[in-house]
Amino acid sequence: VERRTCPANRIERRANLQQSVNTVSRPHTKPVTLRSWQEEGVQWFAQLKPAFRGILADGMGMGKTGVALSTLKRYRLWPALIVCPVSVLGNWQHDEAAMWCPNISAAQLQPNADNPRVALNVVSWDALAGMQDDLVARRFRVVVFDEGHYAKNPEAQRSRAAFRVSQSA
Repeated sequence: VERRTCPANRIERRANLQQSVNTVSRPHTKPVTLRSWQEEGVQWFAQLKPAFRGILADGMGMGKTGVALSTLKRYRLWPALIVCPVSVLGNWQHDEAAMWCPNISAAQLQPNADNPRVALNVVSWDALAGMQDDLVARRFRVVVFDEGHYAKNPEAQRSRAAFRVSQSA
């Protein structure tokens, strides 16, 4: 039996859904599981203990974000810092963090602000150089660089900041 809803009810439900999405900061609650190759990535990082220093360079769409967050969660590597492009700040802070680590607090750090102390901290590559003193002082256990090619020029300010912040972890 096919059920159909009148357009007015769909519009009302959509409005209610939008209102609930706006009031809930971390909407993803369904459990996610790693695919076999992602689990291999987490296990690979585990071999790098205690420093967890490595480069995960899988192809696009292979789930590097899930591997990174699952590694942080499994080995309780909090507080952690994620350095990423501005275009994906919200994705790391809200969507991915909520999906892979639903009980972990996350915040986007801002330059010249009283930033909260949370488990998962997200900052843009653009803000990294100007915030490096504050980031070094926070003593993160792990720093994850999303789109690490942003630091390919060793003379660039953000590359130097990335090195300094990662050395403090």
